[in-house]
Amino acid sequence: MARGWWQFGSKPARVSEVDLSAGNRHVRMNTSWKVLASCEWISDAQNLLIVGPGGLGKTFVASALFHEASTLGHSTVYSEIQEISKAVALRKSSGQQTWCKLGRADLLVLDEFSASTMTQADQGALSRLLELRVQRKSTVLVSRTPICEWQSCCPDLISQLERFLLECYWVELQSRGCTSRQKL
Repeated sequence: MARGWWQFGSKPARVSEVDLSAGNRHVRMNTSWKVLASCEWISDAQNLLIVGPGGLGKTFVASALFHEASTLGHSTVYSEIQEISKAVALRKSSGQQTWCKLGRADLLVLDEFSASTMTQADQGALSRLLELRVQRKSTVLVSRTPICEWQSCCPDLISQLERFLLECYWVELQSRGCTSRQKL
């Protein structure tokens, strides 16, 4: 789990370096990059979903927003999704402090959400965390798993994911060669 800014190489990712039109990708989103880069949505406890196949820059986009939020004075935590269940498993001992940080941070970035690899314990932990945060604090969920697969992969988590998606911003990255489009 990382605090502060997430780095690529020796420097942090920055919102000014994000070019969503660059490379071999197609981008769909329900807001502008300017709105996301301002980080005002964090003060409003809005959520963000960044979804698409690997290698298109989802983590870079999330990291740039994470760094900008940190720079603007928001409390931030960046974690891979697998760390959540570890924090729950340790909750009775030193994990309690980690769990509290996850719940209290103004912005929590959860990277590497892959519903197909989540155990029932992982789903339960993420469900509890989202329940704590939805409409109170902002969460960015970075996923390579298409939304249409979430129901079959993580039935124990679906009600919290539906609440998360209800009013969230979203960015969908696709390879330009991709022909299957799904609605968010």
